[in-house]
Amino acid sequence: MSATANWSYTNVATVYPRVYDDWNNTWTNGTPYLIDCTWTANNEVAVDANGKEFTTNLIFFTELKRNGVSSTMPQRDWYIARGDTSALSDPLKAGANIIKAVTDWDMSFFGEEPDYKILT
Repeated sequence: MSATANWSYTNVATVYPRVYDDWNNTWTNGTPYLIDCTWTANNEVAVDANGKEFTTNLIFFTELKRNGVSSTMPQRDWYIARGDTSALSDPLKAGANIIKAVTDWDMSFFGEEPDYKILT
């Protein structure tokens, strides 16, 4: 974990991967995993990958790592919850929010890997 992330990403979030089955028109939940992060509850206007505007609920800031180990990049329509809710396999029962956009920004001026912003 980078020096900046080490002091700023002191919380944890649970990411719930999801896969859409075109054949059956259903979603399947994958195994939840944890990321180190910080978050804010903020209502701001943002734009998703399709150019559609939405109002955010929660915004998570992360390097997409847990204890220094890289994690899978979350995708739109996956879920994310504050805290360690990985004991619950159903993201809705865990109080998770649907991910609407994931952005990144360059941290190379600090000699660090990119940081990510996950918007719900």
